[in-house]
Amino acid sequence: MSISEEEVFRKLRTIVVDALRVDPAAVAPQADLFKDLGAESIDIVDVRFRIEDAFGFKVGQQELREAATGQAPETDAPRSLTVQQIAKYVLWRVQEREET
Repeated sequence: MSISEEEVFRKLRTIVVDALRVDPAAVAPQADLFKDLGAESIDIVDVRFRIEDAFGFKVGQQELREAATGQAPETDAPRSLTVQQIAKYVLWRVQEREET
């Protein structure tokens, strides 16, 4: 059973709202978790674990950072990580799992 991009975004919005304690209206696709939503590096760990629980796959420590930059990060935290970047990563992982 395939999940739609809209379903991924809805679940991800709930995850971000719960993890960062922000207004759901602030969690737009282009919202940056750090600049717009006030996340700190430790918050990304919480988001990562919530994604694992909600979508049923493990997220490696570097994977969200790589999803944001398209390459392996040189620092511990990305300078920018949008909700849309995470949603695309999650959708890709879910679709990849369904293909195997």
